[in-house]
Amino acid sequence: MKYFLPLFIIIACSCKKGIDPRSLALSIQSEKLENQNEIINLNEEAIQIDPKNYRAYNNLAIAQLKTKKDTSEVIFNLNRALQLAPKYDIAFYNLVNVYHEFKDYSNVITKGEEYLLNSTNTHIVALVGEAYNYQEQWSKAAKYLEKAVKLDSTRAGTLKELGKAQMFLGNLDIALSNLDKAIELDPNYHQAYNRRAIVYSEIGDYEKALKDYNKSISIHQSGTYFYNRGILFAEKIQNMEKACKDLQSANDLSHKLSLGYYEMHCK
Repeated sequence: MKYFLPLFIIIACSCKKGIDPRSLALSIQSEKLENQNEIINLNEEAIQIDPKNYRAYNNLAIAQLKTKKDTSEVIFNLNRALQLAPKYDIAFYNLVNVYHEFKDYSNVITKGEEYLLNSTNTHIVALVGEAYNYQEQWSKAAKYLEKAVKLDSTRAGTLKELGKAQMFLGNLDIALSNLDKAIELDPNYHQAYNRRAIVYSEIGDYEKALKDYNKSISIHQSGTYFYNRGILFAEKIQNMEKACKDLQSANDLSHKLSLGYYEMHCK
């Protein structure tokens, strides 16, 4: 998703106090490698030498994530790093990102807000805002996303998510403004075109809504986009021929809602 950097993982740097030197050396050595299985092996060895090596637990978790190991192992090892070193900022940051990667939005909020008590990080602020959007807590989402925009106004994804929150809060002009900025920053941001089309439809500007749906589909053929445009054709523009064609395309792309609407209106 353009809203965020691809899973933004930080590998450990300092925090050396109290770690066995041999164990620490293995952790440092692993951070210079690219082969994830070798990284896993070195950090497992480091933990055997010193079970209190929180840096090794962090490194192990990230390597496990990259090799698609069991989700519970990744979470366990990051939590273990934090149990050993509660102020270990790097593991905390990674944990919030991992919860987001696994779409565990409740924990993104819980851990993200806990992280932000001691650190202001634009990426984490934005993640928490997006998580509130997923939970349909629009006011809280807008609060965090507005803060993220103030910290960095060049993140197209943050602006798109803020536009979504403002739309559901009924602030359609503000939503359009944020979506305009997102598209200005990234002219190929198909999710932003789709969201702006929904806002245009809400305010009754069906011509602009159709133009944005067309643009989003030209960039990325999504079942959701075909479905949304099909509903616009059916319910606003009153063109059932085009509506049914779009709904069929949505069906072909396995969109869950389109089949029932298609069977009711197009057969």
